[in-house]
Amino acid sequence: MQSYLKGMALEWFEPDLLSSSNPGSHPLWMDDWTEFVIELQSTFSPHNPVVRGYGDGALCHQFYSGLPDHIKDKICCVGKPCNLDDLHYLAQ
Repeated sequence: MQSYLKGMALEWFEPDLLSSSNPGSHPLWMDDWTEFVIELQSTFSPHNPVVRGYGDGALCHQFYSGLPDHIKDKICCVGKPCNLDDLHYLAQ
């Protein structure tokens, strides 16, 4: 299993894979392929912030806050959209 892991995934799993501590205390994913896949997906797959309960206003604020100043300046000239899709489109 370890030979297929690279980069951040290897860094994430390696401490548990190399640990020689009590075998009874190791993570469930070490003995169960399905649990390993769940751990991998929950740690490294893209997360959908809308599913996590954030509203459009919070997402717009977070997205806008992360934009470089020169893009924010251009958005201010035309007006800031009220929804995330329009803001994302305008920022491109």
